[in-house]
Amino acid sequence: MIEVVGLSPANLQAFLAFFDHDGFADNPEWASCYCRCFSRLCTDL
Repeated sequence: MIEVVGLSPANLQAFLAFFDHDGFADNPEWASCYCRCFSRLCTDL
């Protein structure tokens, strides 16, 4: 089950750990910037 929660100081470290390690493990080109996945189309890469 997935639970969606707002970002807060209490869960900031878990958020950063996810995106620093697991979130883009399959796409290292996006790993350097979390926002890239929202500002570029897959066909642009």
